[in-house]
Amino acid sequence: MGIQSGSEKIRTKLLHRRHSDELIIAAAQRIKKHKLKIFAEYIFGFPEETPEDMWKSYELNDKIKPFSALSFIFYPYPKTALAEYSLKNGYLTKEDYDKVKDGYGSYHTSCWLNLPFKDEVYKLNAMLPIWNKTPDFLKPILKRILKLKYGLIHKLVYVASVPTMWFEEFVSRIKAMPRMLMMTRSALMNDDWDKSYDDTYIPVTSSEYIKTNIKSKDKEFENLIPEHILAKQRLEKQIKEKRKKEHFFHGKIRFNT
Repeated sequence: MGIQSGSEKIRTKLLHRRHSDELIIAAAQRIKKHKLKIFAEYIFGFPEETPEDMWKSYELNDKIKPFSALSFIFYPYPKTALAEYSLKNGYLTKEDYDKVKDGYGSYHTSCWLNLPFKDEVYKLNAMLPIWNKTPDFLKPILKRILKLKYGLIHKLVYVASVPTMWFEEFVSRIKAMPRMLMMTRSALMNDDWDKSYDDTYIPVTSSEYIKTNIKSKDKEFENLIPEHILAKQRLEKQIKEKRKKEHFFHGKIRFNT
């Protein structure tokens, strides 16, 4: 279940998910009724998110009681509405956004936003999986750890929680790792691919020519494309635009509701 946040405010305003906590809990109960395992996913570190909002994810998770709780840190993927919103509202610097575009960081380890509660993001993200598996009478101990400044203990808890998320899957991955390493080693050592192959591009000018999504600045090259191919592309573009307009959710996302 991609719950993402236990805060209805965050879900409604930033994620455009207009379902209440009650609906989420009811859905979880129906799933459990049919003996299915629930993997609940949460994200910490949204723009405007406060520690109170983040803690609501813990509270909602305690009510759902999923088989496993998976936690992630908000990652401002380029060209997404929330990334643009973060950039526009000062949560994300242009320098950091350029690093994100180059692939730096991950949703497991990196909080790119300028948040006043960044420590809370890292702590709550690290502790949720083990919190989900901890009996209620031991949770006061975890609360004391959460009150500490983010550091080595939280990182160790996060690493230790990995097997608890889905132990059977963890064991199967560990068993498969030696074979995966050997196959990788073999592929690197057996240098037996055909080095005589030369990937030379030859433009095709037949009626079967299909233009790629690479925009060429060469006008002569553009003129090689048959008119009926261009007409087909224009028609497909018109159909796509029509479908987009008819879709229930389109246009620029608004975050002020």
